Amino acid sequence: GIARPADIGILAAEIYFPKTYVEQSELESFDNVGKGKYTLGLGQLRMSCIGDREDINSISSTVVVNLLEKNHISPRDIGRLEIGTETIQDKAKSTKTFLMNLFKGNEGIEGITTINACYGGIQAFFNTVAWIESRAWDGRLGIVVAADIAVYERGPARATGGAGAVAFLIGPNAPLVLAPIRSTYMVHAYDFYKPIPQSEYPVVDGHHSIDCYVDAIHNCYETLKQKTGTTKIEELAEYLCFHAPFYKMTRRAFNKMFLADMLNHPKVYKADFSFTQNPSIKDPKVYQIVNRLSQEAWNRKCEPATFLGKQLGNLYCGSLPASLISLICDPMIDLKGKRILLFAYGSGLASSMFTLYMRPDAQNFINQLRANNPIRDNLQNRIKLTPDEYTRRMDKRESDYVKTNYTPRDPLDEIPEGAFYLVKTDNKWR
Repeated sequence: GIARPADIGILAAEIYFPKTYVEQSELESFDNVGKGKYTLGLGQLRMSCIGDREDINSISSTVVVNLLEKNHISPRDIGRLEIGTETIQDKAKSTKTFLMNLFKGNEGIEGITTINACYGGIQAFFNTVAWIESRAWDGRLGIVVAADIAVYERGPARATGGAGAVAFLIGPNAPLVLAPIRSTYMVHAYDFYKPIPQSEYPVVDGHHSIDCYVDAIHNCYETLKQKTGTTKIEELAEYLCFHAPFYKMTRRAFNKMFLADMLNHPKVYKADFSFTQNPSIKDPKVYQIVNRLSQEAWNRKCEPATFLGKQLGNLYCGSLPASLISLICDPMIDLKGKRILLFAYGSGLASSMFTLYMRPDAQNFINQLRANNPIRDNLQNRIKLTPDEYTRRMDKRESDYVKTNYTPRDPLDEIPEGAFYLVKTDNKWR
């Protein structure tokens, strides 16, 4: 039989995002929301957006082909491919089956599409690692795709959209290893959901959604400490990555964890909460204290992972994976021998907290990932759309939704070289 695999985790990673974007400061003026609402209030700089030539099938295909080609992996070496997405093009046929176009001659690939808001990509990752750990494993590698096109109806929520795809190559003896202990918190909630078949837009309860996210991180953090016998962030990991609906959300989430540490170790943090019996980050005065005291830890442990999120927006399933890529691509950081704590969240709600460990001999993996993903160059080579043009495209996207006999019209030069794109849809939506 096959030797039992060890050190299962990420062997390679690839990110793809569209060439077009909209500037958040220009969107503020266009939406008449007041200067700083999106840039300071949300902490977002730019938002990645796509035209009518790209869709979930094309961006997922592009990221998978790039992953295989840049890492010299034969499609025949893949035994499982699972994609997490909430961008549903078809209510029965999964995006995974569409991706089988890329694996002609290797039809024996397990896995399908996994759906729960922004959480599907991480569940796909856990499932793929579990497949390699199982007796069903046949010695081949796995691919996990986390991809979405996040769009909202007109209004302030529209600024929290984004678009992009991340793919991970999964296997044993990995440089970036998934630790066995993790925590999960799942409850029934109507914070963000998509109940309207004829629309891609979600129904969102903004304030409730923020509360749900903060509750989820609190519960996952408390459970993980319990399971690992730790009492503070420092003992769990050197760096943190969060699912990022927007930058300020992740800052708030970290403060929630930091407050728990402060209350657990009052002698270390020396904060004066005598003005309240139950310190909560919902209290602006408490939040201010925590924010000030956590700033140094935030800058060191969390800020590096927020780079792509601020430039691309919320990639839904791709958001947490993009945070990890931001961290690994930061030239100022040496991750070898370090632990990374990751928080995954999907509305409705599903959440998990888990740890990845970068092996001390992972320098080649880090170099290769950075060379394959020149994120700063790719960001600089993007094409800026005006809010007017972006809105026109969104209106058109709305009216074209579920149309048959459809031919896209946006400029072809917006498609990066080597990327897949839609040519047409026939009278049966194919």
